[in-house]
Amino acid sequence: MLLQFENVTHTYQAGSPFQATAIQDVTLSIQSGEFTALIGHTGSGKSTLAQHMNALLSPTGGRVLLDGRDINQKGVSKKETRQRIGLVFQYAETQLFEETVAKDIAFGPKNLGLSQAETDERVREALSRVGLSDEIAEKSPFELSGGQMRRVAIAGVIAMRPEMLVLDEPAAGLDPMGREDMLALVKSFHEAGTTVVMISHSMDDVARLAKRIIVMEKGRVALEGTAEEVFRDAERLNRMDLDVPEVCRLSLRLREEGYDFPLCYRMEDAMTALEKLLKGEKNG
Repeated sequence: MLLQFENVTHTYQAGSPFQATAIQDVTLSIQSGEFTALIGHTGSGKSTLAQHMNALLSPTGGRVLLDGRDINQKGVSKKETRQRIGLVFQYAETQLFEETVAKDIAFGPKNLGLSQAETDERVREALSRVGLSDEIAEKSPFELSGGQMRRVAIAGVIAMRPEMLVLDEPAAGLDPMGREDMLALVKSFHEAGTTVVMISHSMDDVARLAKRIIVMEKGRVALEGTAEEVFRDAERLNRMDLDVPEVCRLSLRLREEGYDFPLCYRMEDAMTALEKLLKGEKNG
């Protein structure tokens, strides 16, 4: 699977006094199997960009292509696109609406026209994949904890068996333990073969999980590359009101002080480099 944006622009309320361009002339691609992070200051266009990935929004200019086909072209099935590319909104639990967990998760598969037996199988599978037991299937989702409710909302998307999962701040508002559990869950989706695009304000989370980073600024792609390539340009990120991971700041400070220390953006890499430094070994 290959998702491509070709000079995509989106203007809200075009032609009205309230016209506002959220993304402008965006060209990028997402390859099958990637874990990509979308970062940027509030209002940079990240969420608008994400909503174009499964045709929830249509461009006012440019094209979005999935395997070479314009997903907004007349005659192209939006249902098929949304089955292949699942979108999980920020605070996804606020979109739960059914009487039971099972019914909420089953909503998508039923809309695909699947049999009851196949729908039930997908509900069980989705619950297992998000780390919830079958026992909660008949409970009201509103009886669950916030973290469990979010898992149920994600399960509703997973039940569609998407090839690609787009998550907008999946760990937002969770306590530290819930946050770690949620990020481990997102990582498990990627390890199982799902292409992942994650919007996040946490540079530490991004550095730990993403193989590729796209930085948005004022509706445009400002930077793109591996974590090492993006976080190396700390001064430019700071000018965009973005930070770098804490461990990256530490390694930059040590380098400024003249120590033989590589630029690290993951804690495990910094620990290895620090151990070498303390032993008097060369980093490189």
